Amino acid sequence: MDILSGLIIGFLFGFALWKAGALRYSVIMGALLLKDFRLYGFMITTLATIVLGTVLLKISGMDIEVGIKPYWGATHFIGGGLFGIAMALLGMCPGTCIGRLACGKYEAGIGVLAILLSAFAAEALLPVIDRYGVRFNEPKELAIYQYCGVGYLPAAAAFGIVLVLIMAGVFLITRKKQQHGGLQ
Repeated sequence: MDILSGLIIGFLFGFALWKAGALRYSVIMGALLLKDFRLYGFMITTLATIVLGTVLLKISGMDIEVGIKPYWGATHFIGGGLFGIAMALLGMCPGTCIGRLACGKYEAGIGVLAILLSAFAAEALLPVIDRYGVRFNEPKELAIYQYCGVGYLPAAAAFGIVLVLIMAGVFLITRKKQQHGGLQ
């Protein structure tokens, strides 16, 4: 059942990416160059829906686990920088690579291959990275709400509301650009 639910969720996510235009190179490059804010609206809406949905499910009494990914130190910044460079060069992130490939854009196969090769390279390089102390020996939980002494639910609700406000700002900026002919 886990594989089936993963396939269904993956299909729905891919459909949402396609419907939002996030599989188009021009939309991704427009977002990276801060010329087209539609993709940011999609991402913020998605994140706000997840955060507020999680809060509502927890409040209703559902026992869902919210995990914090471990922070390993400088490797996160190095990996994030490499990811950003690759995304800017390809005009695709991992999700859009798969989505574009599914839409018949076979050049996205280069991106999929690069993702797989980089995952294998990262795994092979971890022992070398550990020797030079770039990565913590033990991962650390890094959550702002924990450091502020606030519970998860109030922090998530506040974060969701902030995201909705940011989304409204992105919508207004996009609308003004469209009115002045700056966005096609």
